[in-house]
Amino acid sequence: MQHLAILKLYDDPQFVEYLRYLRYFESPQYITYLRYPAPTLKALELLQEEQFRKDILSPEVVARLMEGGINASMGET
Repeated sequence: MQHLAILKLYDDPQFVEYLRYLRYFESPQYITYLRYPAPTLKALELLQEEQFRKDILSPEVVARLMEGGINASMGET
């Protein structure tokens, strides 16, 4: 996600619309195509927010996301 922000793709209205379009993966008929549905859908949800798309440039935000993903994979909260 940070790489896309560095490339400034989140500034492109067409790309932001594409992110909205991808929400179809939330429906049960498509969710089965996702290897890691929970984190993928959470990332897609976060990317719907303009502020998050700006914040993802921060190394601290990326570190918190990575830490949260590691903790979730180990069953921690």
